[in-house]
This record gives sequence, structure tokens and C-alpha cells, in this order.
Amino acid sequence: MHKKIYTLLGLMRKANEILIGEESCKKCIKNGRIKFVLVAEDASFGTRDKIVSACNGRDILYRIFGEKEVIGKFVGKGEVAVIGTNNEGFLKKLVSMIDDIKN
Repeated sequence: MHKKIYTLLGLMRKANEILIGEESCKKCIKNGRIKFVLVAEDASFGTRDKIVSACNGRDILYRIFGEKEVIGKFVGKGEVAVIGTNNEGFLKKLVSMIDDIKN
């Protein structure tokens, strides 16, 4: 199931429906222009805390999943700790898949 989630992230990248990086995502969170954020499990505590706090303060959906290196590989970058999207279809599928693994 993990591989399917990473593959979905790759499809999101190809469809240009993904925002990559902590700074880009934080900016969009503050402006209310993002609906979902994914934070890598191995992201630094500071990164995770900043993103989660910002999302909670603005009722933005988020999940903690995956490894920076693997996420980066599937989205065509180096290590990626934070990604975001506004695409309803992708985010619903992604959240559903992650929740199925965690529950």
C-alpha cells in the first residue's frame, strides 16, 4: 500500500497538482490557499511542529506519512519533507489511502 501512495504522489506531480517544500507550503497555509499538507515522518521536529500548528490554526487537513527520500524520489526531487495540494480528488484519495494504513 505504501508504494501506491508514493505512486499517487508521482501522478500528482505529473498533473502539476502538488506544491513542494516547507516554505512554499507555509506561505500557502498562511494565505489560506492550500487544502491539504503531507509531512514526512522523518521531517525534523521543528518542521513538523510548524506545519502541523499552522494547519491546525487554519483548519487545513494534514497527514504525517512516508520518508523524505522516498517522497522526493517519486516527485522528482531530492529529499522532500512537506508537500501540499488543492486538488480535491487527489487529496481525498491520498487521505483515504494513508488513513487505511494507519488504522
